[in-house]
Amino acid sequence: MKIPVFTAQLHKSRVATDEANCRSYYADCQSAFLMDDTDDSMKLSGVSEFELSDGQKITLNAGTITATYDEGKGYRVDYTDTVDGCGTQGWGAE
Repeated sequence: MKIPVFTAQLHKSRVATDEANCRSYYADCQSAFLMDDTDDSMKLSGVSEFELSDGQKITLNAGTITATYDEGKGYRVDYTDTVDGCGTQGWGAE
């Protein structure tokens, strides 16, 4: 009984870490937007590896990230849990 509970808690911690990394990427995107430094290089589409503006390479453990840009609204960053499909978390313009 303890193994499934441990596995579920381990997955939750991986998702929480992934979401924190996605929020960091969203902050990078919004900084670029506010400084009028936007281009296509910040857009991502369903990837599990990306790089923050400070050069730190991030590998997601349980999902993928998608980043889109809408002129005038800014960036939208979405995280999708691909391990157990429990949904998507998003930040930014809709």
